[in-house]
Amino acid sequence: MIYVVAGLILVGTITVLNLLLTFAVIRRLRANAAATASGSGSDFTGAVPAAGERPDTFVARDLDGAVLDDEANPATLVGFFSTGCEACVEQLPTFVRHAADSPGGRARTVAVVQGDETQADSFLRELTPVARVVLESGSSPVSTAFRIGAFPSWVLLDTDGAVRDSGVGLDRLPRTIAA
Repeated sequence: MIYVVAGLILVGTITVLNLLLTFAVIRRLRANAAATASGSGSDFTGAVPAAGERPDTFVARDLDGAVLDDEANPATLVGFFSTGCEACVEQLPTFVRHAADSPGGRARTVAVVQGDETQADSFLRELTPVARVVLESGSSPVSTAFRIGAFPSWVLLDTDGAVRDSGVGLDRLPRTIAA
């Protein structure tokens, strides 16, 4: 009889512990859902340059062979993608649509893709008609100059070449500045 009582006490204790852990998990899930809904779920502070900052000096060539540098790209939208980034693949059509509809079109839109050419093929195929594309494999002078720490991200340069706006993720892409 003592074993039955001990067993019931053990089962009761485990059940109460399980119930407490379940409530803790539910509370954590609700807190995460609320943080995600309010936009504070991920902190990307410092992952892109802040407004007013300038990119460091860089020189790169786009796929057409044209030289891009830190002084020759005023009022330009620059998008940054990585071939190993699932969010980049998912959000690429958003950037392509935005670039196609932006004032200045391809001349005022740059897309920087990190990865080797075989992995970047689908990115290059979609981006080339709407943006000047820089493929960075190995060294990454443009991403380094802009201090990019997350993908996908974007930077809008004003007519003086300073950062006007920037962001991680493509949910709030801006219109480029009229020339």
